[in-house]
Amino acid sequence: MRERNQRQIRTLNNVARAVRDIPLADARARHLREEVLEHQRRVEELEGQNHAAKLEPQYKRGYRRVTKDALREDQMKPLSQRGRKLTREHPELIAPLKVPHKHATTAEIAEAADRMAEALTPHLKFLIAAKYPRNCLDVLRRDARELLAQAEAAEKARSLLSRSNRELTEELALARITINELDLVLRKLKNFPDFEAVWNHARRVRARQGRPTKRRMAARQRAAERRRAQDGAADPG
Repeated sequence: MRERNQRQIRTLNNVARAVRDIPLADARARHLREEVLEHQRRVEELEGQNHAAKLEPQYKRGYRRVTKDALREDQMKPLSQRGRKLTREHPELIAPLKVPHKHATTAEIAEAADRMAEALTPHLKFLIAAKYPRNCLDVLRRDARELLAQAEAAEKARSLLSRSNRELTEELALARITINELDLVLRKLKNFPDFEAVWNHARRVRARQGRPTKRRMAARQRAAERRRAQDGAADPG
């Protein structure tokens, strides 16, 4: 979630709290208040989706986290090297023992690991004689399935995050329009001075915190250069 959205969400929550406590006799103002509260409910729903999308890959990790680099380097490569000693008598093992390139996709590596485990299963005693664990192929299959599940969960989470962030940005833009419209209505009410300070404080969007963006820094630099050029032109001596 973008930092700008977070600031606007805080402002929307402040406005929602403020309008709940403001007595409104004007029908249009009451209608706009309900619209603001509906925007807040929708934003809370999208925030929940955003948070759930970030947690989803963690739930899919299962018994432990698996990475494609660890699967290649720690399991597939050693098994491939050992299995090559069998290829003279079993040339059918050459293709399944091939380890994908490190830049291969997660799905390609997971599928290759599963094929390798399937091909080496009849030769498990050969691996055990070389002091490989008895469950090395079972672990390879399990880690391949786990890696694929993690990749699918991450892709699903990215899709959900993208959608929820897009809808959140759109909802906050609509909420800002409603707040501005409500502001125009409230300022015409006779009792507006009674809650003016509370309202103005609630609808204020806080300034961005932290280091300025590169675009803002570049704009400041251009403004400083223009001022120096103007000062130089005003003082020819």
